[in-house]
Amino acid sequence: MKYPFNVYKTQVEDHVFWIAESTCLKGCVGQGDNLEDAVNELDENESVWLETAKEIGLDIPNIPVYIISEFSGKFTIRVAPSVHRAASEYAKKESISLNQYVNDAIVSQNARFETLSYVAPEVKNAISVVKSLAESAQTNYSGFSSLIQTRFILPQLFKQGGDMTSSKNESYLIPCRPLS
Repeated sequence: MKYPFNVYKTQVEDHVFWIAESTCLKGCVGQGDNLEDAVNELDENESVWLETAKEIGLDIPNIPVYIISEFSGKFTIRVAPSVHRAASEYAKKESISLNQYVNDAIVSQNARFETLSYVAPEVKNAISVVKSLAESAQTNYSGFSSLIQTRFILPQLFKQGGDMTSSKNESYLIPCRPLS
């Protein structure tokens, strides 16, 4: 087989089977009761597809070449001398190399972004629920302060220069058990 393809398992009514589908040759597929049969049929169909395309004068696409980008784990970064000095001092306090310190900082920031992308919608949902409760009770939102204090923690979630979702500095509600 010359061209790349995708393979997946599918079900139609009670029949489960495999499909191998060319990503370059439109309509060129193979199917079988197992993965190997589907790929073998696609291989045969690819040959027929190419012969037919030549006979009827269809353009035959080039075989794509995918360049796999590999990361060496090394990169050069320029920072202000004061940032360099502070990072070196913190690394020394932790008894680790500057490289390890920078690596840990990047890993920590990546984890923070992944967490915020999950937590932010949940927090916004909690805020809208509380606001909805306030509106349905025909009470001023600030009138719920005692309820909120017993049912929620009101932390300031922020990052340098602002909060987790915008340039505004806002409070976010995080549900927890009542304080007794």
